Formats: sequence, structure tokens, C-alpha cells
Amino acid sequence: GGLIYANKASFPEKRAFIVEDSEISFCVGEWVARSQPFHMVQETRNGVTRTRKPGASPKRGGGSLYTLYSGHHGDDATPPVSRKTEHAPLTPAGTGTGLTATYYKGEFHEQLRIAVETVDFDFAKNPPTSGAFSVRWAGKIEPQRTGMYRFSLPSEDTRLMINGRLVIDAWRNKARYRNGQIQLNAGQKYDIKLEYRSDGRARGKVRLAWNGPGKISGLVPATQLYPVDPVVPNVAMTSSSKYLAENNGKVVITLKRTGDTSEPLTVAMRPRTDMTMGLKMRHAERGNTVPGEDYDVVPDSVTIPAGEVSTSFTINSIDDRVPEKAKRILLELAPSHAYHIASPRVHVAISDDDMPPPSNGTGLKGEYFAGREFNELLRTRHDKQLKFDWHKKAPAAGQDTKKGWSARWTGYIEPLFTETYKITAKASTYSATRVWIDDQQVVNFRNVGAKAKGRRGQHGKGAQYAMVPLTKGKKHKITVEYVSTQFYGQNISLVWSSDSQFTQVVPMSQLHPPTE
Repeated sequence: GGLIYANKASFPEKRAFIVEDSEISFCVGEWVARSQPFHMVQETRNGVTRTRKPGASPKRGGGSLYTLYSGHHGDDATPPVSRKTEHAPLTPAGTGTGLTATYYKGEFHEQLRIAVETVDFDFAKNPPTSGAFSVRWAGKIEPQRTGMYRFSLPSEDTRLMINGRLVIDAWRNKARYRNGQIQLNAGQKYDIKLEYRSDGRARGKVRLAWNGPGKISGLVPATQLYPVDPVVPNVAMTSSSKYLAENNGKVVITLKRTGDTSEPLTVAMRPRTDMTMGLKMRHAERGNTVPGEDYDVVPDSVTIPAGEVSTSFTINSIDDRVPEKAKRILLELAPSHAYHIASPRVHVAISDDDMPPPSNGTGLKGEYFAGREFNELLRTRHDKQLKFDWHKKAPAAGQDTKKGWSARWTGYIEPLFTETYKITAKASTYSATRVWIDDQQVVNFRNVGAKAKGRRGQHGKGAQYAMVPLTKGKKHKITVEYVSTQFYGQNISLVWSSDSQFTQVVPMSQLHPPTE
């Protein structure tokens, strides 16, 4: 006998499914592969013949199992038809002993030890060293049955490469996808490389597991893993400078290898996929540089010639002649079976030279008071910027964070452009801010807490920002007041922006104390 998965609610208009590894017998009719409908099946049970027509698929949770009879009834009945799901043959277990594991301090920097092992570790309980570390497992994997294999890894900061293909790429923090699949043939040995890194604070589990055709599942056994000698060259990438001027700036990127140099070695650059924007930006930064717009497009791959230890290429900056904040280029090497990555990335900051030269400001005068009414002065000091996050600790002795306290900053603000500026006093929940420019109050805002959450611009009571015309080179008188009314989340920042001025916390160079 066998089983049919059917929907009770839509019986007899139903779509039935064959259960894997079961045998089905019918008096009259035909059936096809699993997950396909029956075609006008006639079922005879106890001398009664019924016709089942294909219909809607059963909804999840709405089906049940029906046991069918075996054999046939009556002399004129058609002999029973049966079929069993067949899988590719299972080859004998391999003779492997595990993968070659190399442990490092930091991200593949200083080698600690080499071992041959299967991959099943909980580094939260048994880390190989204190502080940051990384591990690379390399060798061959041999499946016992031909078919599609699904691999999974429990932790982020991992990546798996099989037969030259990056099957799992969870190398970024908070990586959502830590599984992948690949077609493998029984008895064939494929190159495999698994890498894991930890910053020393977050340590996870690393377990190489697979699910394949038939009943292949769970931890990949040592018999199907084969070690290799660690003779694969290490490749490191360095830059001649960490800074790149926007106007005619140049920086030299060097790739250097260790080991045998008799053959050329091609090193691939790693593309970056921006999942939020749905764009693939080659060799892009973490968010704010784009090749071809901010700097020359670098090649997809770089080849170190035979007989050479290293090779180099030059990155030239592109001046867009637009004032903007500093940007950062991030170049990364792509993983490969042909080499190990010793130094995986290079950061280069592009400094903007389109902004006018900064002034010589040193900051504002800060006064800190007990209570919320600016009555009892406790402390006076010089503050370079208005960018503070005190959290639960008040900035001056004698200020009670639970009862609230207040602060006032006075001096002058000097813009770099003659334009209308957006002046914003960003402050914590349940606090109040006030700003005066040239003795005119422009901001009077009180954050009302939960009512203000999720809203932008003007929210709470009053306006959190103001549009104020300012003149380049002129020192405009400024006063900022802050009142804390709760014991947590105490912070304030003075931010400006205009058509030419990118959004930023007002820098120290543009703030002057009242004595000037």
C-alpha cells in the first residue's frame, strides 16, 4: 500500500501528492512524479469504483494521509501500478581524515598552529586564543551521492568556497544568509575552503553541515574531507598612503605574495553588493565613494607576473569641485582556492579640497548649572564643539541627573559661505534646547518624548531647527541653552548645513569664544 496527501475540505475536487519512498496501487488510472496532480484516477475499494478529478492544491495544514489498498478487485480490473522514488547510488565512504586547519591571531596575521580536523566548534566556550583570531580550513570534499547539496553555517563572519564558487558569503556583520547550495557528483573530490574570524568579543559556533539527496544530512564526516599541504601562497594588499587628495591625488596599491613565484598568480578584487539600494558597486567603499565618480575604476583582477613577488597599480582621485565631507575608499580581495588572503582590505580617505580654508576658532564658553533655571553656576569651561553624550553622568559635580540640570554656551559662529543655513540643535528625549543668533531667538524646542518618536523635522513643542541667513567671514553672536529633565539619554549636538555646506557638527575652527 501507499499514501496520498489530500485536502479533506476539497475532497473530491483535489490535487494529491505522492509521498516520497512510498508505493501507490490503483485499479484504473495513471499518476506522475511527486508534487504533480493525478489525472482522472479511478479508485476501487470494496467493489466500489470512484473517480477522483484534479483540483486545487491542499493548503498547508489542511491535508491528511489516506491509506490505499494493494492489489485489484474483479476479473476486469487493471493490474496495479506502483512506483518508488529512486535516488542516485551511494558510493562507499571515503578515506579522508578532515581538513587542514590554520589558526591565526587577528585576521590571518600571525600563524598560531596547524591541525587536521572536522569543522564542529563552539569558540564561545573554547577559543583558540585570547583576543581577535581567525581560522581557515582547506582541502577537498567528496560527496557519496550525486545531487544538489545545501550547506549551512551557524555564525556570521564566515564564508565557504567549493570548487571555485563562493557558496556562502556571511563575511559582513549581521549577514542574513548563511546557507547556499551547489551541485556535486559522487566520488569526485572538490576544492573546499572555509574561513571564520572573530574580533575577540563575539565568538560563535562554526559547524560545516550539509543536506544532500537521500538521507545525507548533518555534520560533514571526516571520511569525506581530505587535508592538503598548506603550500597555497598568502597574498597581502597595502597602500602607499591612507589619504588621497581630491585634486590630483594618487595612491599606489601593492599586492605581494609569499611562496612559489614560478607561475603567474591572478588575484581578484571583491565586488560589493549594496542590498539596500539593489546596486552592485564594484570595489566600493562603505557608503560614500563610487568608482568612476570619486576615483578611477580599478581592475576586476590583478596578475602578479611569474618570477615576481609583487605588483602594483595606481588609483587617481577625481575632483568633482563640490564642497563635501571626507570620503573613504574600501578595496577588498576576493577569496580564492589559488591563494590565501593575509591582508584582505585597504582603506583610503579622500580629503575634500573644495571647501574654503577654515577659520582659527577654538570653541565656545560653556557654563553648567544646577537645576533647570540657570540659577546656580557650578562650572565654567572651554568646549571645542557642541557634541556631547553624557548618558547618565552629568558634566559638572553637583548636577543631579534625576532632578535635571542646565547648560549654556556663548560665543560666535563663523560661516564659510554667504547663504541661508539650517541650524539644528539635536538633543535627547525629554530635554529642551534654545538657540539665539545675533541676539534673536531662532530655536525654542522641547522634546516631549514618546509623542515625538518617529517624526522628523518639527516635532515635540516648538521647532528643533531654524533657517538663518549668515555671511561668510562674519562672526555671528550665538547662544545655546540646554535643559535636561530626565536621568538618561542626555546629549546635544549643534549641526549646520546649507546649499554649499554639507551637513556636519559645527567644527571647532568656526566657533569662537566670547572674549574674541
